[in-house]
Amino acid sequence: MDIFKFFFHHDLRLDQLADDKAPADEGTLEDFMTPTLTFSRFYLTGTLLEEQQIGLSCLDHKNDVLVQLGKALNNFHWHSPSSPDSSLKKQVEKLSPRNALIGSPSPESRMTDLVDQLRRNTPDLSSVKDPLQTVLKEKAIVLYKEEAEHGYDIQILSMNNIYESFFHAFKKLISEQFRFFSINSKRINNQRKFYFELHSIDRPPHGAEEVHKDTVLYQ
Repeated sequence: MDIFKFFFHHDLRLDQLADDKAPADEGTLEDFMTPTLTFSRFYLTGTLLEEQQIGLSCLDHKNDVLVQLGKALNNFHWHSPSSPDSSLKKQVEKLSPRNALIGSPSPESRMTDLVDQLRRNTPDLSSVKDPLQTVLKEKAIVLYKEEAEHGYDIQILSMNNIYESFFHAFKKLISEQFRFFSINSKRINNQRKFYFELHSIDRPPHGAEEVHKDTVLYQ
């Protein structure tokens, strides 16, 4: 059975992009009066439950997930280190871990030049903070291929809240062999909660909600 986990975290401060755990800075009165730019982070992962294989790419339905991901993001033009004209699914499959794709609202060539600057050598984002801010401020999104325990996961950063598109796209995959959990990252503060499916699949932690075929997304 596939356990698909879709983590979301909204209203992250762009000026603290490198470290979500950085302590809040009270700032000055000028800072308070200036609108704060925020972004959303989405993380796609999963577990092949019986085999306890951890990683989005381990799922039996991994190809279906990538196809639905492409449909959810079909309004974006993709820029990658190679094969820019192929489908999003093929681009993700060819991408190396910690490398990125950029999805822009229009086919701007300058985004292609920024792709290489987003390549990371470490798990965190501190080394690419400046190019990330440049891309996100252009209303583009960044998709990273991340290393997982037994394969790879996907991380997506966006200044637009595109949760609804993902919700409807992945909901179509629900079956007896594909369970979909929508998870608020703010509520998941330790590894046991993150990997709850290995301990208590039918008693998910607070912040993790299973999506069913009849689940309604309230605005």
